[in-house]
Amino acid sequence: MPSHEDIRQPPFSADEMFAVVADIEKYPEFVPGCAALKIIERSFDLGVETIAAKMLVSVGAFRETYTSKVTLDKKNYAIDAHHLEGPFHHLDTRWRFSPRGVGSEVKFFIDFEFRNRMLAAASNLLFDGMTRKMTDAFIARVEKLYATSHHAQQ
Repeated sequence: MPSHEDIRQPPFSADEMFAVVADIEKYPEFVPGCAALKIIERSFDLGVETIAAKMLVSVGAFRETYTSKVTLDKKNYAIDAHHLEGPFHHLDTRWRFSPRGVGSEVKFFIDFEFRNRMLAAASNLLFDGMTRKMTDAFIARVEKLYATSHHAQQ
């Protein structure tokens, strides 16, 4: 069961980082391996948004679709996703964002296990590099969207 935690301190606010990670409909534009994403259901309760989404992941010859439930809690700067259906025994991700001076601290945690043993073995070889690339992609996206406003403030 691979798991990985990545902690970064980008020069962007917790609000900016949360906004980009929460905008899951845009993932096919910048997240490595995300070929398509469709929102199935969306609800709001006590300030927390819950989304059911189907994602097509395509990495090399690997092409799989899975469904997850994503919980967006802006007040607590928390985003959680849990596997509902697809090629995993389980897949859980957690994002936490904390204000830090002029930037923020971003914690990304992922834990998963494929049902298929061959996929599990292959994922173990590629796992750490892929998770770092994923975090890098989110920070690059925030930089693309917000860097101009940061330069204007300085």
